[in-house]
Amino acid sequence: MQLRTNGSVKVDSSFAVVGGTLRDNHGVWIIGFSCQLGRCSILEVELWGI
Repeated sequence: MQLRTNGSVKVDSSFAVVGGTLRDNHGVWIIGFSCQLGRCSILEVELWGI
């Protein structure tokens, strides 16, 4: 199984989002998520992704 996450922060407003996917051994999507976090630092967004 693979779990991949990623976060993004818009620099001028500090608006942040995070998301991720879980896939099986064949790359077939199992479940995913996304979340708007509001104002966050880059470090906070990466921690939310974990």
